[in-house]
Amino acid sequence: MPACTQCGVDVDAAFQQIDTARKKLELLQEKISVDQELLKQDKRNFKRRLAAAKSSTKRAQEEAERRLQEIQESQEQSSQQVTKRRDQDWRQLQELKEQLREKEWEYE
Repeated sequence: MPACTQCGVDVDAAFQQIDTARKKLELLQEKISVDQELLKQDKRNFKRRLAAAKSSTKRAQEEAERRLQEIQESQEQSSQQVTKRRDQDWRQLQELKEQLREKEWEYE
C-alpha cells in the first residue's frame, strides 16, 4: 500500500511511524515502571536509614544523659567527701587548739 487513493498519504510510512511510536511508548512505559520500582526501593531505604538514624540519635542521647548523671553523682560524691574532709580537719584543728590551750595552762 504505497499511498491512500483518497488522501494521497503513504500508508506504509504512516504505519511504520505508528509502529515506532508504539515501541517508544512501550519503552517509556517500561522505563516508568522501572523508575517507580526504584523510587519505592529508595523510599523504603530512606525510611530504614531514617529509622536507624533516629535510633542511633536516641541511643547517643540516652548515653549522654547517663554519662551526665554519672558525672553529677561523682561531683556530688566528691563534694560530700570534700565537705567531710573539711569538717574532719576543722574538728582536728579545734582539738589541737584545745590541746594547745591546755598545754599553755600547764606552763603558766
